[in-house]
Amino acid sequence: MPQSAFIIRPFGVKEGIDFDYVERKLIGRALSLLGIKGRTTIEILRAGNIREDMFQRLLTADLVVADLSIHNANVFYELGLRHAFSDKYTFLLRSESSSYPFDLQTDRYFVYDNKDPAASLDKLVEALKQTLNSDQEDSPVFKLIPNLKAQDRGRFLEPPRDFREAVERAKRGEKPGDLRLLAVEVEGFMWEAEGLREIGRAQADLNYHWGARATWESLRRRYPDDLEANMMLTRIYRRLSEPAYETKSDLALRRAFGRSGLERNQRSEMLALRGYQHKDAWKKDWGRMAELPARQQKALKSPYLRWAYEAYVDAFNDNLNNYNAGLNALTLLKLEEGLKQQHLAFWDSLFDSPEAERKARAKRIDLLTRAVELSLGAERKRLAREGGGQRDFWLELNEASFYCLTSQNEVRVEVEYEEALSLSPPSSITAMREVLDFFTQLGLSSANVETALRVLQAKDYLPPEPDKQKRILLFAGHRVDPPGRPEPRFPSAQAEAAKEAIKNVIKAEAKPGVTVYGMASGANGGDLLFHQACHELGVPTELYLAVAPEPFVRRYVASPDGNYDWVERFHQVSESEFVKAQVVLEDEEEMPRWLQTKPGYNARLRNNLWLLQQALVKRIIEGAQLTLIALWDGEDDGLVGGVDDLVKQASANGIRVVTLLTGKVFSAKGG
Repeated sequence: MPQSAFIIRPFGVKEGIDFDYVERKLIGRALSLLGIKGRTTIEILRAGNIREDMFQRLLTADLVVADLSIHNANVFYELGLRHAFSDKYTFLLRSESSSYPFDLQTDRYFVYDNKDPAASLDKLVEALKQTLNSDQEDSPVFKLIPNLKAQDRGRFLEPPRDFREAVERAKRGEKPGDLRLLAVEVEGFMWEAEGLREIGRAQADLNYHWGARATWESLRRRYPDDLEANMMLTRIYRRLSEPAYETKSDLALRRAFGRSGLERNQRSEMLALRGYQHKDAWKKDWGRMAELPARQQKALKSPYLRWAYEAYVDAFNDNLNNYNAGLNALTLLKLEEGLKQQHLAFWDSLFDSPEAERKARAKRIDLLTRAVELSLGAERKRLAREGGGQRDFWLELNEASFYCLTSQNEVRVEVEYEEALSLSPPSSITAMREVLDFFTQLGLSSANVETALRVLQAKDYLPPEPDKQKRILLFAGHRVDPPGRPEPRFPSAQAEAAKEAIKNVIKAEAKPGVTVYGMASGANGGDLLFHQACHELGVPTELYLAVAPEPFVRRYVASPDGNYDWVERFHQVSESEFVKAQVVLEDEEEMPRWLQTKPGYNARLRNNLWLLQQALVKRIIEGAQLTLIALWDGEDDGLVGGVDDLVKQASANGIRVVTLLTGKVFSAKGG
């Protein structure tokens, strides 16, 4: 379901209609019931910068609702802009107060009673649902000009630079938990969808497939036919290696191919994805064979080998800049050539004219080798020319693979792989290994393959083994009350009672044979008491700070009345031998600028969300079980990242939640 709407309408009372009242009672309520955020020009006017912001929203809103009850020049102007740039999801409504505009008489309208607009609410909700679920064009401009293409939202929306830099830092630092946090935080921003794209690409580059799947599926729920989302999911679903996801991969690629007006480079990428699917199926076809000779013969005669090669070659022919497609086609030919040498008679039996086939394949290998070399060289020159000499690790990885296939010089192969690895994130080693695994699993290892594997092994990158006997204790809780709080919630005098209650939960979770460690922030109150309780029981913890330690202590630890007790506790915790790691999200005093306008959000709430996302990543990567310990008063403060919100999110994600209600904890100790 689309997330954003823009409402075009007159303002105030015009010609006997109170348009503010109509929005309040009808349009705004309908959008709220559908979970769609709406905004009108008057709100932009109050904030200033009406022209730029209005144009952006007209072009990028998922849905535009236009009230044409009266002949208003501004409304018609804005509607014309929307119809010129967007082919669908523009909804027209009116009351019976004036005649239809001549040029729009053939269009369909939703009609409401301006004296009682709320009476039409249910019908409007249903009409909007039908509009959003339809793929039909509703713009008269696009209907009259069949070859006109709707503009890509990304051309008009770009995430802020400091957000893009945050994504890049998380990617380079191999921090999938930070990327998940950013994916949660972009919600509600006008550029939310484009922000999710940045995050999804980074997650895919890191081979964090579960996170990437969630991000791209979130985007596709809003835009079912989004080309990039469907193409990314095609590959991601295959990477997840579960039968159900194979079907999803096929359907995603089919949906991408169903898009009209595809450009050649887009078609090339989709053909390469089809080749990837066939190559994956080819490996499964022979991978089940235990005996090497049987495996080799199965690989030679499998139709998936031919289908994969043809798809990759078609992709390369459509776009000679798609060097990866050409390299994959060349790899498959080299594998087939190696298998042929092992089983020449068997290979000959597959063809009516084996001699002609041998010559044809030798020619293809020669042509592809030269073409791929030219394509790689052209891309390197383009980067030098347009990118100021920047290096692309994917290009480096492909070049290393190319020399592994073609070079007669083992030292050159070693140098190429060393260079590629120096620029690549550790997770990319998995992708490099996959190419080499084809050769080793098919018994076609060579000096070049052995050299490449030796370089990769020297990096010693191994993902952590899943450990079902590991339990991570995640903590969220209230801070102690500041001096003079009107209604006490967590008096400082109850600190020991709270720590004792927390310690009892930790004891219950730390069962024999189970590895336990804790994760929490470091604010005064529950956070620091949790760390101290863990350490007293010999349980290691990780300390997470959303901002640099000094401003964090000043804002969330130090007491306004000058009491140094909590600051001393913080230093005892941070310097304890039981602290496995102190992790800082932003090495600054404030949250980044792009987040400072998010209503009701601060570094403390961000800390909570960050902890939850980090724990969810650990569950996927490490296979650990999670428990959230929540020390709070049981009230919903309505804040994103508040304790109540964290409890709800944890439960929704299947995390075990242990609740310590402060009223019960303190009364049990006579508080």
